[in-house]
Amino acid sequence: MSENEHVIDTDDFITAGEVAEKLNIGHLAVLRWCREGLIPGYKIGKLWRIKRKDLDAFIKKGFNDNTTVI
Repeated sequence: MSENEHVIDTDDFITAGEVAEKLNIGHLAVLRWCREGLIPGYKIGKLWRIKRKDLDAFIKKGFNDNTTVI
């Protein structure tokens, strides 16, 4: 592997479903937040992945302050 290639550690990412379970909300709310940019996420095909550190920052910021869960 050349020094310009990057290896992505998949353990650093979790699914929208895992985020929903952790926050005790519906997964559709997580998907909406990703689309709206409230949680930084990466869409791979039809699936969203969220970095654990981004979720932790989102939680610390207080996800109830500026988010709506339906």
